[in-house]
Amino acid sequence: MILINLAIGLLTMMGCLIVQVSFSYWSFRYALRQAGEPGSGNGLFPGIRTLLLAMVIMMLGNFLQIALWGTLFFWLGEFREFYEAVTTRRSISPRWATATS
Repeated sequence: MILINLAIGLLTMMGCLIVQVSFSYWSFRYALRQAGEPGSGNGLFPGIRTLLLAMVIMMLGNFLQIALWGTLFFWLGEFREFYEAVTTRRSISPRWATATS
């Protein structure tokens, strides 16, 4: 059972890494495309807007990773509701906490 849990965790971590790399590439490509546009200007606002949108893209990737981990924990039965799996800050379930005490 431990090896199955380890395999599931490693696959989830690999999925999160793929999400992070994809969204990083997407935001970097967006920033390069915006910088190369004629008429984009060299002022303060166009630079801030490009950086802001790249950061929003990265934040969406982070939200997707949170949803991925929440789905895994919900699927494994650690939480009764999906929103609890996504919003709860506890690091270990009570079921496992009593087993280790």
